[in-house]
Amino acid sequence: MSAYQRQLRRFLLHQLALQVGVALLSAIGFGLMTGPQAALATFIGTLVAAVNTLITLRCAQRTERMGSLEPGQNLRAMFRCEMARLAQTILSLALLLGVLHLLPLPLLSGFFAGQLVSLIANFMFKSR
Repeated sequence: MSAYQRQLRRFLLHQLALQVGVALLSAIGFGLMTGPQAALATFIGTLVAAVNTLITLRCAQRTERMGSLEPGQNLRAMFRCEMARLAQTILSLALLLGVLHLLPLPLLSGFFAGQLVSLIANFMFKSR
């Protein structure tokens, strides 16, 4: 495993820990303001964003195992990873809203909070 891959893995695990922490804090906040159903929806919404981080981690590990790839192969691998993340997000939110009937505002607020953590963490990682 290259030094960059170790650093990326450590960063993604750190980002995942931050997302779970935000999930707990936002769930507590929504729970205190509006009740336990909102807390559950917020927590699950943030976990949907955290699963995206897990998918990225899995894709990075798979790419590392494949070794040095040509630029076209790297681009295809990245595209497949992003499509998996998009599909997971759409299917999860559709299932949570449509089938389980979770509260939409807390669910989407939790998802946005998790995505915001991801965005901020990415800016911090790139500034190193």
